[in-house]
Amino acid sequence: KYDALNIELDKGSLIRVDSDSEFDQFNMLVNQRCDLAYMNEHVATWLINNHFSTMVFHRNNVEADQADLTLALNPKWAGLKQQLDIFIKDAHRRGVIEKSLTQHMKKTK
Repeated sequence: KYDALNIELDKGSLIRVDSDSEFDQFNMLVNQRCDLAYMNEHVATWLINNHFSTMVFHRNNVEADQADLTLALNPKWAGLKQQLDIFIKDAHRRGVIEKSLTQHMKKTK
């Protein structure tokens, strides 16, 4: 489901080509098998930094869409859900999540 692209997909201005992973999407761009990749900005940053650093990609600097992140827990962890929710809200408020994302998006090689 790509809410931001549905109109263009419905009109036929864009043709959807599915892939197994974001890595495959980048390979399709590199090999000119597609013209656009639609993915999470953090995944894209990590892939560019760690697998495609010699390539030039032109990223949209305007947010195309927003997607919620789902964290799924095994039922045996249900008792920790409330604590986890509190921790995530607090970490977000204190900037811990943004700092962590910035750290993990760095080049690892």
